[in-house]
Amino acid sequence: MWSVLVAVAPTLHLALVLLVPMGASGIVFVATTNSLLQLHSTGAMRGRVMALWAVVFLGSTPIGGPLTGLIAGRFGPRAALALGGVATVLTGIAAFGALRRLRRAGAAGAAPLSLRRADEASPAFARSRPPTPGDDRS
Repeated sequence: MWSVLVAVAPTLHLALVLLVPMGASGIVFVATTNSLLQLHSTGAMRGRVMALWAVVFLGSTPIGGPLTGLIAGRFGPRAALALGGVATVLTGIAAFGALRRLRRAGAAGAAPLSLRRADEASPAFARSRPPTPGDDRS
């Protein structure tokens, strides 16, 4: 959203002011995603999850960077910012819809596999952590 606002800002001064919340939003996104991934993965899988996150997050830069540069070179930096902002908003809407469907499915019965912790979904992962009081594992 902030990228779109920066792209349509009529003056340089307004664009510079809008870049502050745009950058802050990016930092909040990265920190929140990083924290949630670590908090919601088991200890046995945390390193693998974070490695996959790094590959997806940093590995997309060699694709997105040149593509954004191509768009900015051909249509201008405003177009590149606007396209990135629109793509971000559409991705957010799609993710919101997908999460809503998963939550509805979880409310209707047992949580789908993707919503369960790895140690609850697979006995192999359950054996990788020490038992907790009240644990009914054999």
